[in-house]
Amino acid sequence: MTSLLAKGTEWPLFIQGMADQINGAIILYDEAFSVRERFASTAYRGQLAEDLKDGKIDSSLLISAVSKSRHSGQSVVMLDVGNEHCRAMALHGGAGRGESLVICHLGELDPIDIRNLERSTVALSIAKLWSEKRETEQLIASSTLLRHLILVNPPDASTISAIRDRLKITTDQPVMLALIALSGLDRAEQTTMIREAAAKTNLLVDLVNDTYLAVGPEKSIRALLQTLLRRRKGWEIGGVVSDPFSDLTQSAVRYAQIEQALLVLRKMNRLNRFVEHSQVNLFAKLFEVGDASRIARYVEQILSPIEERDPRQKTQLKKTLLCYIDSEHNIVRTAELLGVHVNTVRQRLDTLREITGGWDDPIAALELHVALRLDAITAPPERASTAP
Repeated sequence: MTSLLAKGTEWPLFIQGMADQINGAIILYDEAFSVRERFASTAYRGQLAEDLKDGKIDSSLLISAVSKSRHSGQSVVMLDVGNEHCRAMALHGGAGRGESLVICHLGELDPIDIRNLERSTVALSIAKLWSEKRETEQLIASSTLLRHLILVNPPDASTISAIRDRLKITTDQPVMLALIALSGLDRAEQTTMIREAAAKTNLLVDLVNDTYLAVGPEKSIRALLQTLLRRRKGWEIGGVVSDPFSDLTQSAVRYAQIEQALLVLRKMNRLNRFVEHSQVNLFAKLFEVGDASRIARYVEQILSPIEERDPRQKTQLKKTLLCYIDSEHNIVRTAELLGVHVNTVRQRLDTLREITGGWDDPIAALELHVALRLDAITAPPERASTAP
């Protein structure tokens, strides 16, 4: 097993090799004792590994066994059920993350097999230390390139060339910038989340001024954002995405634009979605010197007659009126875009005229349009999925 690491085998393949060697299953846990990955031999016929992965076994057994293993440096029997056994083994890493393995197997292992597993675990810990060292070096290099790109205007040609090499893109391929803001997680959890989501992608990602910045091809950026949105559970995430651009000498200007837009949006409301810069650029310029919280209250005041309706109706009314104004007051076009009957649009517009006073006055129409557009940008993501 150790020879596999010496040949440069990735550690997931190494753990899989350990599982194959005993015809068992191995679960890798993170420092919070949450399952990171599961590796199983095709010959494994046990049940405990699945029960552990599904959280059906008391976590206190795992915590106690890992603690004992960390102190003794040896594996500790965690659970015996019938002919199946589970051993816990602590991994020692330089980042102090406290990862651990649980090894499930059928039948008894002889002392030599147990010792080999323990030696393999030690070798794995060493390999992960080297991996962490390489990752740290890569992160430092990426951070240096990223900061030079957005803070030096214009960046030098060698930096641009190095970034294109890192991103694996040609001189005519466009890139995008994405500013990512998280809440509900501490900084370490945020960083882990971002790095894991961006792993094995051709992106540069780093923390800049309390917000994470990602740079890369549009397809990769959008894939990263979708991954982060899917993982959202009990915490919020949102941000601003730049338009694609090919001239990397514009990066500092583009970064300043989306940073200002994000600042304005965060002052107005909690940002819980990703917004295109083109959608918010005008408002960011208008409000960058104003009191964003006061502007948010103003928007609420303009839309208050609609907000008094029940949640489903107010969402439909806002969406209909915004689409109607964007469609230059064309009812047929509005119905087509919303996927509803023309009469439905007419009924909603009649209701809106009654409760808002209408939009025949140009100033009233402008106020409604701006308020609806800002509300759409800062609205909770649930609204976007509401039926038309």
